Amino acid sequence: EPSLQNVPQSVSFNAVRSGNLTSVGATATPGRKIAIVGPNGAGKSTLLSLAAGLDSPEEGTVLLGERKSVELTTAERKQLLAYVGSRSPILAGSLRRALTMGASTELDDDTIAACAERFGLSSVIERLGGLTGKVSEAGRNLSAGDVRRVLLTRAALSGCSLLLLDEPDDALDRDGAALVEQLIRETPATTLMITHNHDLAARMDEVWIVEDGRLTVTSASAMAM
Repeated sequence: EPSLQNVPQSVSFNAVRSGNLTSVGATATPGRKIAIVGPNGAGKSTLLSLAAGLDSPEEGTVLLGERKSVELTTAERKQLLAYVGSRSPILAGSLRRALTMGASTELDDDTIAACAERFGLSSVIERLGGLTGKVSEAGRNLSAGDVRRVLLTRAALSGCSLLLLDEPDDALDRDGAALVEQLIRETPATTLMITHNHDLAARMDEVWIVEDGRLTVTSASAMAM
């Protein structure tokens, strides 16, 4: 298999059946920012797992660029993908490690700290005593909002080509949606984001509505109505 370049790739779902999804066909072209909306249990998270190659479709294919996403190696997945959601791991170790897990290049402390501050982590850096400060397993010494800010910073620093966001503004205060939008605006990565925030969805390039096993593609401006 040709290895994928770490540049934004298309993500295509071709006649996919998986879990509650019955016949899904849609393509996110390279660099597009897609909001995924729909009721709970409709299969939105399944779409992200399929895109990441963590689940295989029962029927159909899911491609990242020209490759089946399930055929990506662990190393490729680590380099190409960034995932932000409630199941994203935070391991015990330094704050630096928590922020740079999965980064595709070596980053200097000034770059890491500047990015963390942009995502509202100044007080955490101060409280922990800098980037060498200790984060507990699963981020237990951080608030839920700060855990989410760590994950957004990590995604911004990752240099990924595919960004998968599962309700990324969940657990964040009012500024949460603005931080998520900042991440999406700054990354060149193709982005799939599950959200219940219609204002945020309306500012993406397009919206995928998942309901009754189907996926409908609509323009983001239609969400703003």
